[in-house]
Amino acid sequence: MLQTQIEKQFDSRINSAPPDFDAKQKLPSELYDFMGSLHREFTPRQQDLVKRRREVLEGSHRGNLPEHLLNSEAQRGDWKIELPDYIHDQHNQMTGPADDGELVVKMLNSGAPGVI
Repeated sequence: MLQTQIEKQFDSRINSAPPDFDAKQKLPSELYDFMGSLHREFTPRQQDLVKRRREVLEGSHRGNLPEHLLNSEAQRGDWKIELPDYIHDQHNQMTGPADDGELVVKMLNSGAPGVI
């Protein structure tokens, strides 16, 4: 039962193309080459992370709590980022369907600096 739960969390179909998808035939050659280079560079690391995640999850289901990394300097240090003034206005943009007249009027009357 436990193994079935773990396998569901690591479904190999997730983030995968359909089995009958032929990338070389379906994608433009430039995109295929670009994606291929990304795949060669990042897939080994991604697969290692998936393997490690599976091991930690299986261990936690057996009662072994995962070990967390120590806080980094970013969490321990005394630093901050100065935000531009427009960021402080948290209702700076609204979007919605243009075919709902009542909603459009509410958006325009909301006071938001941007309504699209």
